[in-house]
Amino acid sequence: MRWLVSNEERRMRRMARLAGTGEILDVGCAALPNRYLQGRAVVGLDRERWPLAPPYSQALVGDADTLPAVVGSRRFDAIVAGEVLEHLENPYRFVRDCREVLRPGGCLVLSTPNPLHPPVLLCEALGIRRLFYTEEHLYYFLPRWVRRVVEASGLELERQEGVGFPVLVGSRPAVPAPAALSYQVIYLARKAR
Repeated sequence: MRWLVSNEERRMRRMARLAGTGEILDVGCAALPNRYLQGRAVVGLDRERWPLAPPYSQALVGDADTLPAVVGSRRFDAIVAGEVLEHLENPYRFVRDCREVLRPGGCLVLSTPNPLHPPVLLCEALGIRRLFYTEEHLYYFLPRWVRRVVEASGLELERQEGVGFPVLVGSRPAVPAPAALSYQVIYLARKAR
């Protein structure tokens, strides 16, 4: 059953596919490097020093909140930011900074947890903080709010897609699911040419 994989595997595979080719900046990659970016020119960025390993050709140490200063004059064909946006104090500034360091026609591939995921809604309604809750998340974005952040930052949202629905709470295997039911949602935004 090839379709029964973890949400993380499915999310990383899809994000790598959407990023395409060219020079890619992978933001927040130290905890979970995206092996599906293998064979491409990938620069990793994280706020802590981490061991350089494939698929990364270079490791940058810096904060996502100061993206233009960290990358300097470099520009990228794609930026991948998986499960990063909800941790940032100023998500609008981060997306605007991504637009600034993208080449014309470049894309931003984001993913965020989905507060509309039925088990998340149930835990919220019952006040259960043991599941689907972390103090590391400063925001929980509805898909329409991600659209607002992206479009207000000068990018065009081309698509959004669900990642998957875990078979059981806390289980690794997940089945494909539409964005409204998915535990995580992926967004593809593009900078004008």
